[in-house]
Amino acid sequence: MRINHNLQALRAWNDNTKIMKKSENQLEKLSSGLFINKAADDAAGLAISEKMRAQIRGLERAQMNTQDAVSYVQTADGVVQEVTQHIQRMRELTVQSLNDTLTDSDRRQLDAEFGQLKKSISDITEFAQYNGELNSVDQHMPAFSKLTGNRIFNQPIQVIPGWNDRLVIVAEPDEYTVTLPEGNFEKVEDLIDQIDTQVYKDYPNIIFNVQPDHSVSVQVENHKDITKVKGPGSFLFYEYELGNPPGMIVGSTDFSTGNNKLEIIAGVNDRLSFYAGATKKFELVIPTPTVGHPDDRRVSYTRDEMVDIVNAYLQSQGEDEIIANKFGDRYISISSDKYVITGLSGNMIKIDGISSFLYDISNTGSVSKTNGTYYGSAYLQPGSTEFIKGQNDTLFIELNNQAPMKISLLQLLEGSANLTGTQIVSRINTQFKLLGLDAEASMSGNRVKLESNYYGSSSRITVSTASPAYESLFTREEVYFGNPSSYAGGRSDAILYGNYKERSETVITDQNNTLSIKVGGEELTLTLDEGVYGAVDLVAHLNTLLPEDNSLKFQLSTSGAKQAIHLAATDAGKTIAFNDQSVASNAFETLFGGDRVVDPSYTSGTTSAPVPPPEGTVGESQITKTSAKVTGNIDLTNGLTITDGENTLSFYINNEEFTVTLSLGSYTKDTLVASINAQLADTPVRAEITGANRLALVSNEQGRHMQFRNVAGIGMERFVNVPNSTQVSTVLETVPSVTGYAALKNEPIIIDSSNNDITFTYIGKSGEETINVAVPMGTYTNRDNFVSAINDQLTLPQLDKFQFEISSGSIQLIGKEAGIGTEFKGMGGKLYEEFFRKQEYTYSGYGYSGNTTRKDETYILGRQPLGSTIEIFPNINEVLTFDIYKNNEVIKVDVTVPPNTYTRNQFVTAFNTALKEGLKTAGLEEDLMKAQIGMSNTKPPSSYDKSDKFVLLFNEHNDGRNDSGTYQIQGVRGTAAYTYFYNSQGDPKPSYVIGITDLSEGATIEAGVNDEFTLDIDDITKKFTIPAGNYSQGQLLEELNNLLDIENTGIIASYDNNKLKFSNREYGAIPIDGFAGSARDFLFFRTERREDQAELNFQVGANSNQSIEYNRVRLSEQLLRVNTLTVSHRMGAEKALERLSLAISSLTEKSGYLGATQNRLDHVIRVNSVNIENLVAAESRIRDADMAKELLEKAKNDILMQANQSVLAKAGAHPQGILDMLK
Repeated sequence: MRINHNLQALRAWNDNTKIMKKSENQLEKLSSGLFINKAADDAAGLAISEKMRAQIRGLERAQMNTQDAVSYVQTADGVVQEVTQHIQRMRELTVQSLNDTLTDSDRRQLDAEFGQLKKSISDITEFAQYNGELNSVDQHMPAFSKLTGNRIFNQPIQVIPGWNDRLVIVAEPDEYTVTLPEGNFEKVEDLIDQIDTQVYKDYPNIIFNVQPDHSVSVQVENHKDITKVKGPGSFLFYEYELGNPPGMIVGSTDFSTGNNKLEIIAGVNDRLSFYAGATKKFELVIPTPTVGHPDDRRVSYTRDEMVDIVNAYLQSQGEDEIIANKFGDRYISISSDKYVITGLSGNMIKIDGISSFLYDISNTGSVSKTNGTYYGSAYLQPGSTEFIKGQNDTLFIELNNQAPMKISLLQLLEGSANLTGTQIVSRINTQFKLLGLDAEASMSGNRVKLESNYYGSSSRITVSTASPAYESLFTREEVYFGNPSSYAGGRSDAILYGNYKERSETVITDQNNTLSIKVGGEELTLTLDEGVYGAVDLVAHLNTLLPEDNSLKFQLSTSGAKQAIHLAATDAGKTIAFNDQSVASNAFETLFGGDRVVDPSYTSGTTSAPVPPPEGTVGESQITKTSAKVTGNIDLTNGLTITDGENTLSFYINNEEFTVTLSLGSYTKDTLVASINAQLADTPVRAEITGANRLALVSNEQGRHMQFRNVAGIGMERFVNVPNSTQVSTVLETVPSVTGYAALKNEPIIIDSSNNDITFTYIGKSGEETINVAVPMGTYTNRDNFVSAINDQLTLPQLDKFQFEISSGSIQLIGKEAGIGTEFKGMGGKLYEEFFRKQEYTYSGYGYSGNTTRKDETYILGRQPLGSTIEIFPNINEVLTFDIYKNNEVIKVDVTVPPNTYTRNQFVTAFNTALKEGLKTAGLEEDLMKAQIGMSNTKPPSSYDKSDKFVLLFNEHNDGRNDSGTYQIQGVRGTAAYTYFYNSQGDPKPSYVIGITDLSEGATIEAGVNDEFTLDIDDITKKFTIPAGNYSQGQLLEELNNLLDIENTGIIASYDNNKLKFSNREYGAIPIDGFAGSARDFLFFRTERREDQAELNFQVGANSNQSIEYNRVRLSEQLLRVNTLTVSHRMGAEKALERLSLAISSLTEKSGYLGATQNRLDHVIRVNSVNIENLVAAESRIRDADMAKELLEKAKNDILMQANQSVLAKAGAHPQGILDMLK
């Protein structure tokens, strides 16, 4: 048997362990009362139980939430009820006020209580809170914006239509325009009440209110931001004063003179620019003819027409707030109720002897200054030039007539140096600085250029030719190869001229058939055959009588109906002459006699330069014009007989051709003119008889453009019967020649193998010959000896045909045979290249002295007569702006004169001091301009007194400064323009606006937080970004003014009692409003805003989305629209009664909503109680233990444990007995 395992005991032990485990679970359930104590007991049941427990606890918390919500609603309902009681009392007072048994005093007493009730409503709605910070009611809609002004109204207010009655509220994307009611209002409350009446109908979401300190606020409900308020009605919110314009600018041109018309000339006085306010610029171009000669492009306008032209232009620009008018009986004015008219410029205001329709104030002047310069002729190579101490290292330079100064090109320890052009001028400039010479060296191309920095007539710079470095830097030698002057032999014919006559039938008889001509000193007699010849046949017959050598020839020349016979000789050196007045030449008169042609005389039309009327007056310019005229050369004293072939008159006038044909017959001078004019009736020409009884054609139109040409025929050209005197004419012949390009220096000439030969071909009378000459090598003492040496190499026959000689210093090869066909060709050889073509030239340095040329003065004249004192006020009239036109550049200059009361002399001193600063700021020389009061009345224009006028003029200097240019001063404007410059009517002042915030401590600007600032200037929006940083009061002002200037706003920033003030630089009613941007609230306004506000949610259930949305009760005197009500007068009471009735209706609706909400919450409480009860029961059935059942199981397990322990004891004893047996 085995005794290693007590299986009975093990089995009993396992059973016992299981029973003990069950017993423990039953004890746990009995002790906790729960069926499920851990997930192992019942995982699914535990999960269900936990969910139910969460639901129960959530419902219990929701039950308390709902009770809190009921309390909140009851609190809001209490506020509504209390406000309702106030409204009911206010309505009762309103009804009482409407009873006419009450006096005004009684109504004021009622209104006092009425006002207190309004304030009480405001207090109740503002301070009614629940749980500390949660308001029981809200005073605004979810989104709102409110702007509160800083202007305190303790004085009457006047609203004038068209002046300060327009208010624009921009709450993007909407824009609301409110027209303030016209009238005088004792209290601001009265005005706001009337405004409220209007906006309540038009814009119910806009609410105006009067604050306790009598400032005004505006709020826009359901808009997250009031972007800007603008328009003159903005005075309700901040100190905003629209400026006064100066009334008008009055011209001084007198339209009562001359023909009462102002002559406008294209490009001379047809343009006028002016500013309306600081930034609006108008550029008027007065219509003139666009074609024709410049002097003819002019037109005249009456005063009425000129006014209409200006106004038509302004209307075309969409401008209806500026107008031109007649002023008095003689002048023109431009005026505006809004803008200041300044900044006159353009050719119309130039002082040029031509009037404008306002006045002429600007004189253009010019000055031209040059500086002394000296140029080197040496071309410096791209590499370097060597300089050696003691040889070529110094220059002696004379500057502006001072003593010569030594310039060293080598440094102290340098014996030599190779320098580039850049290094050379650098070293010269260094020496200039060390010696204090105001000059500069530079490279001009590859040459050295020296120039004085002193400009004007005294400017001069030269370099001594004795300077060691002069040759290296300032001289160069050039070799040129040019072409010699080469001429072949030539000839000009001899011609004897005959006179003109009609030669259609020339009769030759024995009385006129011989002609004697001297030819080369010998007499030649021709005998003509008798007969009748035409002109051509006669010339042909004459040529058949000449010798056969053809050296003589008769020619025919025709002029109109007449012909002339000429005789020409072509043989070289031949001389021919008429042998008239001899019996042997009885045909002379027949062949060569007659008339000489005398053409008519021409005179073109003329137009004189226009002479305008005196400047400042009107009338046409005086222009003298003449007609074009052509005068014939026939004396018509005894009339004229017109025959066939001579009955036409033709001419061109301005390139248009006309022809007159008259009947044959005899005419007196008068009938001749009448007949011609009958045919010229529709042409631009007429005929007339001159004092010398000559026929003349005259243009009907006058002027330089009228011109006759090609006039011929009746009464025009004249054939004068002048006897043909003895004439002598010789045929001239020339010899060939080749002349060297350059003169030979009369100095020794060295001839060697490089320059000793010359080759050429000579074509002469005997034919063509090629010549080769070699000059003996050696040195010839002068050029004459050299030429003799060349001739020595020619043969005698050659010397009979040509030779070498010196002509005007140049070597020349000249022929001895004259006439056509003689010529030198094929020139070549080394001697030819060097002595006929080569030229050596030495170029030295050269320079120019400075010069000053002046033309007229530059100035602009004020038109305002100045008194003994001139007052300048801060931010009112201390800035004068003008434009300087320098060549094609326009430079704006601002001059700020310190505020003070000045005498004339004091003012000029103060202005010139400020002018220096203004010129310097504009980038100009501070003394370029100067101011003075008064100038000589002899200066143009001389038509008005200049002794008491403000003058700005160019301050020319002779101190060497380069102020060359053409200068004009125009466009005078700025706040001071009407104080001491323009003549105007009215009491001008600029617009300004003052902000709210006290900036005495400066400001901190943060990027993206409060750095954006926008404002509207005359409805033009300007936007700025203020750089981030900490600014003192002064630094902030400086930065703002800098930004305003950059944007060319015409606005200046300053402080008024530590509050930011923006003022226009110009006078006039120019709006400054529309403040916006993130910096607005910080710098200018007090604002409140809210982009949105969520409604309340009461969590009344255990799960999400089990809440009740509660629409906040939004309640205030403003939302009820009772804030502006008054019962102090009947009209106000009637409005109040209507508004209060509406308020009661609104409050009743709110009370109904609150009651309904409270009832709903009560229902929620009851439902939640039932749900909690049911959930608790259900959860108990899942989680709680069955105590009876568990006790029964516990008893059963206890019995089993006892039995098991007994079995376990017996099972342990059985192995022990076996062991005892083995002992």
